[in-house]
Amino acid sequence: VYGEKAGPVVLILGSIHGHETAGYFAIRHLLEEFSKGRLFLTKGELILAVGNERALEKGVRDVGKNLNRLFTESSCE
Repeated sequence: VYGEKAGPVVLILGSIHGHETAGYFAIRHLLEEFSKGRLFLTKGELILAVGNERALEKGVRDVGKNLNRLFTESSCE
């Protein structure tokens, strides 16, 4: 989602663990609100992402790897 003016970039990442669904539903709600024009950004960029779709579909924590453990200092550089 892009704002009318340049500004900060914010990432909202939900469902790193597939059985934790609140983030997924929050992202779906935000997407709906933006697409219907009920929400808008005045500046910046908003990135909405679902982290572990396969685990979410199965309703399990992970499918082989815990995504939360993959965010290390060196992987984020």
